[in-house]
Amino acid sequence: MLGSCHIPTVAGCIPGVHDLDMRGEQEFDCVVSQRVGSVKSNFTLHTTVGDIEARKRLTLESRGQDRALGSSVKANLQFALADRGEETEVDRILLAKEFAGLLQVPQEDDEGSR
Repeated sequence: MLGSCHIPTVAGCIPGVHDLDMRGEQEFDCVVSQRVGSVKSNFTLHTTVGDIEARKRLTLESRGQDRALGSSVKANLQFALADRGEETEVDRILLAKEFAGLLQVPQEDDEGSR
């Protein structure tokens, strides 16, 4: 637990995240699996926690690769958290990513709501 942010809970809000392994208070490893059409990716990521504003904001920096696809990714995620009294929910996620290898395509920042 980091401040009021429980990293396994926040990571569980990201579709496809599994095999989370906390490596310290501010870093963890995980696998992110996604499928788009016939292409399936399994990126093994190392993630470091950046800025934290308890019950308001959390930033993460992830780097990793999918060896089967010969691709790598660098991603910066910013979570806007909503304080709901005894609970904190993920309100918005801002993602900036960069792919290299087979999955390399022109990239733009993505913003999504949960």
